Amino acid sequence: MMGMMISVVSITAFVLMTGYILIGARFAATRKLAAVSAFMAAVETIMFGMLSCVNNPTAFLLLLAARAAVLVACAVAMHRDREEAKARKRLRNRFRAEMYNTMEPLHVVRRQRAAARIDIVA
Repeated sequence: MMGMMISVVSITAFVLMTGYILIGARFAATRKLAAVSAFMAAVETIMFGMLSCVNNPTAFLLLLAARAAVLVACAVAMHRDREEAKARKRLRNRFRAEMYNTMEPLHVVRRQRAAARIDIVA
């Protein structure tokens, strides 16, 4: 009975984690983890309640640890994804601000630098 309850909870957790990753991830590398979570949910559904904690407690605890490890890895990946997206946005905003605050447009600066190099060579 306890094995079935843990299976229901883990199936729900994996399905929710898959949805969270698919909706909230900004980068493709993080979205690939949704496949791992969905695969774990599918395997958990197939193996629903087959292993009880009474018959083989060691295997049951190892599987429980594996479930927790996958969920923690997905949560950490989503946290890193969110932080990388924030860093990318800050970098983009800083670049825009620098370009806005320059005295001369960028193409003029490039032409001046190129002309200065030609003068040095000649």
